[in-house]
Amino acid sequence: MPMQILVIEDNPANLDLMSYLLTAYGYDVVTATNGSDGLAQARRERPLLILCDIQLPGMDGYAIVKQLKGDAELRTCPVLAVTAFAMVGDRERIHGAGFDGYISKPINPETFTQQIEAHIAPAARATPRTRDPVSESDNTRPRGDDKKMTVLVVDNSAADRELLRGLLEGSGYSVVLARDGAEALWLAQAVRPNLIISDIDMPNVDGFAFLRSVRIDPQLQVTPFIMISATATEATHMVTARELGANRFIVRPIEPSELLTGIEDVLKQSQSPTLSTHP
Repeated sequence: MPMQILVIEDNPANLDLMSYLLTAYGYDVVTATNGSDGLAQARRERPLLILCDIQLPGMDGYAIVKQLKGDAELRTCPVLAVTAFAMVGDRERIHGAGFDGYISKPINPETFTQQIEAHIAPAARATPRTRDPVSESDNTRPRGDDKKMTVLVVDNSAADRELLRGLLEGSGYSVVLARDGAEALWLAQAVRPNLIISDIDMPNVDGFAFLRSVRIDPQLQVTPFIMISATATEATHMVTARELGANRFIVRPIEPSELLTGIEDVLKQSQSPTLSTHP
């Protein structure tokens, strides 16, 4: 039986968080952001379990589970609803629609995998690839010389996010993506990354506001933080970053090898952070 889980979710932050947690616990993850793609993935991959958001564009979760449970080859696959609703009657409606269980949003990283594995036979459960990414203490978290660390990349440009993802994953890091500071703070509190790389100019909550929130959060305040920008070249931006507690300020464009070197330096120096600038 494949140790593969299908996640059907259109919210990028939730999709990234669930994928990260499942991968950390040893599962292979396939994803879809709408119902038709999710059904196609399910029929092609025959996953061990399916996680399905209720509120999806076009075909919602109820329509998806109806088709899954009507398919002779997929009807025995556990399908769990992922929902933010917790009103009277929702649980009965979810089970009545054919779901085998449900997980409430916001997702709790400390209990998420246990909730999933309650629907997986013990013999089919995966072996964690890493220690618990959420509960391990600061003294046991990997340091700058240990690859397979988690980097949270925050940027409202999809192209820049994917560029950094490719560079970092190709160098052995695990990557979580966010589009603005509000989404990033929620992910940072859930995942507790080893490093944060954030752009400045973003909608809703910009990089400076995000950095300020990180530095006042007891669980995140010592997390190494790199500010990166293609437009904020004024000395005042660098001073602001320093005053707010950034470990380094990098100005784009920068050669990939130089960026990786800068990341390694910041991680190694994280016990006594100092901020430097890259011209």
